Amino acid sequence: MLPWHMPLRRNNENKKKQDKKEFEAEFEVEFENEKEAKLKDKKFDLTERLEDFAAEIIQLYDKNPLSYAGDYLAKQLIRSSCSSALNYGEVLGAGTDKDKINKLRICLKELRESLRNLNIQTKAK
Repeated sequence: MLPWHMPLRRNNENKKKQDKKEFEAEFEVEFENEKEAKLKDKKFDLTERLEDFAAEIIQLYDKNPLSYAGDYLAKQLIRSSCSSALNYGEVLGAGTDKDKINKLRICLKELRESLRNLNIQTKAK
């Protein structure tokens, strides 16, 4: 092979790599735009989501449970799910950042309590 062919191949390989990178970059941009379009269609308003969660729990346990344990857990689940929605409303009206963080921690605790309650009820069935 003659020496003048070597740089030509390298340039050709570099060109292929560059074209591939440009293609991938174009594809990623299009993919990101698709993601953004999908995200716009979804609901991400936390206030509405927490209110919907509490309302679904209330509707789920609108009927009287049959056992003492079921009654106890149902009432506690209603309290904790509603509490998370109500405390998030307090977050929106909090004055300082420390107050907001504290109220968000309370919301998170209530949601964790709701999750544990649902897990217990699922395992008990």
